[in-house]
Amino acid sequence: MKLRWFNAAIAVVFAAALGSAAAQDSPRDYIQAAADAMLSTTALTSEAERFAALDQVLQDYFELNVVTRAVVGSHSAALSPQQLTRFTNEFRIGLVDLLATALGEIEEYEMEIGSPRMRGDDRAQVPVDVDAGSLGDFEFQFSLARSNGRWNALNLIVNGVNVGLTYRNQFNELMASNSGDVDTVIDIWRDSVAESGPEI
Repeated sequence: MKLRWFNAAIAVVFAAALGSAAAQDSPRDYIQAAADAMLSTTALTSEAERFAALDQVLQDYFELNVVTRAVVGSHSAALSPQQLTRFTNEFRIGLVDLLATALGEIEEYEMEIGSPRMRGDDRAQVPVDVDAGSLGDFEFQFSLARSNGRWNALNLIVNGVNVGLTYRNQFNELMASNSGDVDTVIDIWRDSVAESGPEI
């Protein structure tokens, strides 16, 4: 399945796992609240409304600075603060655009959050299954850690695809193919993400 649904799957769990909303009592509660906020946008029939609603959800639930720093990875020293800010903005706009299209195709869905497998009090692995009807089934598996009373993502796998590693590899490839020109990579990021991606 092409990248737009890969990004939809990413966002459902990233929104849950990297949320900045009030801390929930358990990993399962945390995921449920944020995933519901993301998936509720499927009820909107206007693309403009979906875009605006998703943008607000990302602002409410995403730690975008954390996400984009993870994507940039070892190249972080090559980006100025201004470039990192610009990349964060491009990442957000591109993700919202892809999500508005992908989630707009959902006519129905069922989501089941499995029981967290706790590793001590502050680490958990949580499976999430989403049945999106004719669009297919998605299996999420991610690891959470709690710090200062809030759960955050350590890793995410969607239908066997490591999400963070996929985006980081794409950024690395763009840096290599553009001779390390950060501004060029930022300029082409959205088009590159829209045109390529793993099958899930």
